[in-house]
Amino acid sequence: MINYLISLLLASQISVATPPAELNQVSSEMYCLVQNVYFEAGNQAYAGKRAVAEVTINRLKDKSYPDTICGVVKQAEMSKWWKEQYGKNVPVKHKCQFSWYCDGKSDKIKYSDTWRSSYIAAHDALKSIRHLTEGSTHYHATYVNPNWAKRLTFIVRIGDHIFYR
Repeated sequence: MINYLISLLLASQISVATPPAELNQVSSEMYCLVQNVYFEAGNQAYAGKRAVAEVTINRLKDKSYPDTICGVVKQAEMSKWWKEQYGKNVPVKHKCQFSWYCDGKSDKIKYSDTWRSSYIAAHDALKSIRHLTEGSTHYHATYVNPNWAKRLTFIVRIGDHIFYR
């Protein structure tokens, strides 16, 4: 099922040499993957972007996580209060798998060089059989020291992120 989903995503995309200038030309699943790369590693070099995309895909393949890319990216504890008061699902701050999703800032991305490089890294991670992170499902920025890191195996540091499985 997961391999089928990945092949559908790749088949629906424009050539990696020419990422779409219009965000609405990208499937919703690819948009979620690019959005995650854009916000988590937009300031990183290609390898850092690619590694974040790989972790997202590795989680997709792991039965402990949702079975869609958007499900993996948007996995969070949702505010019951917001749902009751406003009928809207809003993630609880600091209760998301990826911090950008629950930081309260806009999650919209604009076409830019960062969008383009995030798209290319995400596309390459989907089609590649060579993996920079060796199956990592977790990472964190170098300036934090989360408790969960002690329970996992260190794999590699790429840019400002440390990867584990």
